Amino acid sequence: MAAGDNRPFRGYAVSLMDSGTLHGLAGLPVDWAADTINCALLTVLPDYDETTVDLHWADVLANEVSSVGTYPAGGKLISPITVNWDNGIVKVDGPDVTFLQDATNGFTNAIWAVVYKVGGSNATSPLLLAIDLGGAIGNTTADYVLQWGATGLLRLPITDGV
Repeated sequence: MAAGDNRPFRGYAVSLMDSGTLHGLAGLPVDWAADTINCALLTVLPDYDETTVDLHWADVLANEVSSVGTYPAGGKLISPITVNWDNGIVKVDGPDVTFLQDATNGFTNAIWAVVYKVGGSNATSPLLLAIDLGGAIGNTTADYVLQWGATGLLRLPITDGV
């Protein structure tokens, strides 16, 4: 995966195509506009077999950057999130996420960002997207702003009228 790429986690992607079963992933379905959706920063994305494993926040929270300073445990809320239809593409978008500078207690080792739905517990909070940050980033010298590309958080091309 290239730096800056947004990639859905398998359990969420499968549930989009087979919502009748929700693939057994606790915490689905996702109402992007109404549910609480967070973005958290990780030092590593654990190795897992993406063909068989569905991940929840409980599976990765041990790899979250330190929340001693201005970084909040569990990451930051993405709000408001919009879902729009645009020329045959369902586009999910939200505001960029800013992690405030903290020269004393900031982080220097975030390599991945994950977007997840906050559920009733960490074990029912499904991971939705992984974002490769392209190397270690931090907030000790300036705010770190995670900017979504022009394509937004998630795009799903749809064929209309076939």
